[in-house]
Amino acid sequence: MFRGKESTVPKEDGRVSRDRKLGRKLAVGASVAAAIGAMSFAGADTASAGTNGQMVGVSTRYYPNAQVCGYNQNSVYTCTPWFRAGSAPRVYPNYWFKGYVYIKSGSGGVARKGVYAYVPVSQNGDYFIYDGFANYTL
Repeated sequence: MFRGKESTVPKEDGRVSRDRKLGRKLAVGASVAAAIGAMSFAGADTASAGTNGQMVGVSTRYYPNAQVCGYNQNSVYTCTPWFRAGSAPRVYPNYWFKGYVYIKSGSGGVARKGVYAYVPVSQNGDYFIYDGFANYTL
């Protein structure tokens, strides 16, 4: 803990010195900064531009919503939340996949159709597009 010249000496009337208050504030600030830094290392890594997975874009013909499930860039099985899709491919951001994924379309959180697709581990760019609208599959 930070200790200034007067940090351990209370004033005669019982008040804490200004240096001691400053030392406490600095110690709390350092603790908060360390905790935030530790949390950032504990979180999921993003894939490096097209080299460790892709974000998946989906278009649908029959149902308005889509969900993508598969292994992410950290080899952990995960699913995106249901998101609005349509005739143009839409991407749910910050979910990266590689290998086989299962893409579902449906409404009200209920899957009605689904397909498997292979997402390459690396390619130029960050997006893999599955066009379920044009393929008449979703």
